[in-house]
Amino acid sequence: MYGAGVAALSADGVVPLSGVFARNDQWQQRRDWDRALERMTHAFQPVVNVHSGVCFGYEALLRGWENAGFASIADVFDEAFRDGVLYAVELALRDKAIARFARITGCESRKLFYNLDNRFIELPDFQPGGTARVLENHGVPSTALILEVSERHDVDGGRNLERIFAVYRKQGYRLALDDYGVGFSQLRMLYYCEPDIIKMDRFFISGIQHDRKKEMLVGQLVSMAHLMGSTVVAEGVETEDEYFVCKRLGCDLIQGFLVQHPSEDLAALLPRYPEIELLSSRERRHTGSDSALVSARLKTVEPLNVTASLTEAFGYFREHQDTPFVPVVDNAGQPCGLIRESDFKAFAYSLYGRELLRNPSVDHRLQRFIRRCPTVSLWDSVERILEAFSASENRDGLIVVDSMRYVGLLDGLALLEMLNEKNTVAARDQNPLTQMPGNNAIYRHASQAMGCGDRPFVFFYFDFDNFKPFNDIFGFRQGDRAILLFADILRKTLIGRNWFLGHVGGDDFFAAAHGISRDEALDLVRKVTARFCSEITAFYDPESRARGHLEGVDRNGTKRSFPLMTVSIAMLELPPWSISLSFDDVAPVISALKNNAKASGDHLCQASLVGPGCG
Repeated sequence: MYGAGVAALSADGVVPLSGVFARNDQWQQRRDWDRALERMTHAFQPVVNVHSGVCFGYEALLRGWENAGFASIADVFDEAFRDGVLYAVELALRDKAIARFARITGCESRKLFYNLDNRFIELPDFQPGGTARVLENHGVPSTALILEVSERHDVDGGRNLERIFAVYRKQGYRLALDDYGVGFSQLRMLYYCEPDIIKMDRFFISGIQHDRKKEMLVGQLVSMAHLMGSTVVAEGVETEDEYFVCKRLGCDLIQGFLVQHPSEDLAALLPRYPEIELLSSRERRHTGSDSALVSARLKTVEPLNVTASLTEAFGYFREHQDTPFVPVVDNAGQPCGLIRESDFKAFAYSLYGRELLRNPSVDHRLQRFIRRCPTVSLWDSVERILEAFSASENRDGLIVVDSMRYVGLLDGLALLEMLNEKNTVAARDQNPLTQMPGNNAIYRHASQAMGCGDRPFVFFYFDFDNFKPFNDIFGFRQGDRAILLFADILRKTLIGRNWFLGHVGGDDFFAAAHGISRDEALDLVRKVTARFCSEITAFYDPESRARGHLEGVDRNGTKRSFPLMTVSIAMLELPPWSISLSFDDVAPVISALKNNAKASGDHLCQASLVGPGCG
């Protein structure tokens, strides 16, 4: 743990609250701030990695304001602002939060998220350096503090926020843009402030699994943030469904009741939340992962620590002359960006380069050379990684992290190799006619679904009725068009992450549904077959359509009439259970269901592994 204990503000040169209030002739009539501050404390809520559940940090949330006589948290700061003591109150509360954070077990590898009221920077008593002294008093490094700012009190079109970002970034702090997406000028803030972290407002996360507009907006905002090298936190994640969508859209960190409620009990705060790791691993089993492709092409360039001197960086490039750039990480191994060898040429090619580095008038901080770099996760898809690289102005490469910690670099050549390999594998697995996943992909997906056994699945097998006489009479090209029609209807109707679609071959198709009810899945499948039966009639000649059947020859050479094409459906429900099965175990069941469906009046046969039955 960092050094514990709360030091008086006056001990580090910060003006005590009593001194500030004494200069305000209205404070006694308005509020006894010393007593109010004594009654307030902080609860902490974890912010965790979306893939591993490892705790990245804790947000300090003000508590005890009711006992101090305030109507809300906002009321605390509004009244302090009216009394002219906002900065002093801010600094005192910051001291209390940092002191409590320093007592959390394992805090040396965690971050503290602390909200700032951006109005204080305009007050006459504001002096940069107060936060640094408070951190030093409690033995907490500046790299552990993440200051959150928002547009909540913006009165000048964002210029105030830009000033705050400039002031605190110069002092070496990480900065987060809070409540992202709800302000009117936050695209401008993203451009000018370049925050290290963006916290997606709860409004966009609540019910995102049922709101396509929210999902689209969050996906775009996450992509934009990543292109600028910012980490994204999804705030207010309360349900597993919200978690899965946030993870799929690329959010790096999550915060909310799904992880843990805010707690004043420091012992209740954990370094890792295994339930989140379990959810993530469960999702990876269902969706697959490109992590093996990414890992195989990582360049494990040794990073520099952000505390390194310019002399050390200069020496690094001299020792690694074939390295044009090097990643920079903080004490927790989390990436800060890149520095380029070319940026040191002013020193490297100067006769007095070393003397310049020793000159005390030169800014010796490594941070002046750090360039932002897009960061991707080891668990991101190849497509998402390629999108981040192609949209970035930085052509050096991408930083790859696992659980927010640096693991390596990817350059453009590595990305092209990964994409080519993935496309080659996908092409082998696709049906050449419909470009849908073929037998290998179907078998793999179905086996993974049955092997996990932790949530229900429904399998559907589709087989055309009377396809052969249609194909014999109108030719294989028209037969292919009928197959393509069904594939198109299937894709347009059964869309979203709840469905897997495959083409077994010929006129046989496969679909698997999860995350939706059995009845809802069956209703959508019926819509597919109904639409196909309606549209396929246009593929027949006018005489056959008028008769309602086709005149042809059966397998035995006998002339007979064939009804127009329909589709039979075999439906197998797999409720959650503890026994792992292979797809080979149920393939005979599906085949029997298909035969029964063709013989039934409604062309449907359904069963469950816990109680087979035909309907």
